[in-house]
Order: sequence, then structure tokens, then C-alpha cells
Amino acid sequence: MTRAGAALATGLLALLAGCTAPPPGHGAAGPTPAPTSAPPASGPAAVAALMEQAASGDPHAENDLATRYQTGDGVPLDYDRAFALYQEAVTSGEALIESNLGFMYDRGYGTPQNHALANHWFRLAADQGYPPAMLNLGVNLFGGDGEPADRVEGMKWIDLARRLTVGDPRLREKWRVREIYEHLRLKMTAAEFAEAQRRSADWDRQFRAGAGQPPS
Repeated sequence: MTRAGAALATGLLALLAGCTAPPPGHGAAGPTPAPTSAPPASGPAAVAALMEQAASGDPHAENDLATRYQTGDGVPLDYDRAFALYQEAVTSGEALIESNLGFMYDRGYGTPQNHALANHWFRLAADQGYPPAMLNLGVNLFGGDGEPADRVEGMKWIDLARRLTVGDPRLREKWRVREIYEHLRLKMTAAEFAEAQRRSADWDRQFRAGAGQPPS
């Protein structure tokens, strides 16, 4: 981690200190289970059924089981197993799984920490319009983790995460998008922030016009 990145991380930890302590493995935008029509069931029978589904190669089940291992939800905390399951599930190309795998690389859970690989997976998910990946990619770019620091490009992604969670209070609170956005914008010049806003608006407009396809 660069000196700037370390300082940024320290600042963000202070920013998030007022939150209820998250389960192990969670951060500003931590692991996400696959979307379902009902909350995931708990208990040994539910975990056994999930393991059976995951063993059959169902990427949603692999992702959900990985999230359980990552957080110790109904199974022993096991980052190595979580990482292996995310690697299997990510071949589906689904944004939330790409983002979850990126998070493992970003934190060094079950694998050596590698911000460059984290950014690779965050970017793939962000290009699909997935706000948690946009937020994590933006924070890494802003602080120079995994690639040279670029505050304008970093804020572009953070602002896109803000834009895409404006209508969803649950997501906005879960990932603290607005607080991070406001905290980091104060570190930018007016010209930098204006350029980041311009890039964000252009990307958002092209993404929506392309029916969810990332701008070229």
C-alpha cells in the first residue's frame, strides 16, 4: 500500500468508526449474497442444502456459501474456503461475485493481498453498474492502491456509486457511499472535482443509453 493509500485507509476507518462493528470480512463494501426473494435461511439443514447446491456448480449457491464462510454465518470462519468458492463462482461473470472476489484480494482474505487483482475484479463488476465495486475501485484509485493514484478517476467511480444508490437507502447506508463521497471530495481541487463529475455524468448517460453496457 502506498503512503497516500495508507493515509486514506486510516481516514476512512476513522470515518466508519461510528458504525456498528461489521461481521468479519466486511468493509465499506463487503461481501454480498446473491439476490433472492427471501432472506437466506439459517440452521444446519439450510447450510447443508446450500452446500449441496454449491457442489452441483450453482454459482449463486457457491457465492452464498462463500459469503457464509467469509463471515462465519452458520459455518466456521474460513477465508481459504470462501476464496476458493468465489473463484469457482466467478466464472459466471456476475458482477456481485466479481466484486466479492475483488474484496478478498483487496483485504488479503484467503489469498495474498493484491490490490492490482482486486482492481481487476472491481473494474469488471463496476463496468456492469455494480455500486459496491464502483465504490471500492474508486477508493483504491483515489489512494493509489494497485495502480498509480488518480483522484479524478477515483472520484468518478465513487460518484457513480453515489448516483446509483440515491434511490436505495439500504444500499446507501450499508456501504456508507455518501459519507465516503463527502469525505474524499474535500481532498480535491475544484477543477479535479468538476472533471470527476463530468466523467461520472458521461459514463452514467452512456451506460443507461446502452441498456447496461459499459461505455467504450
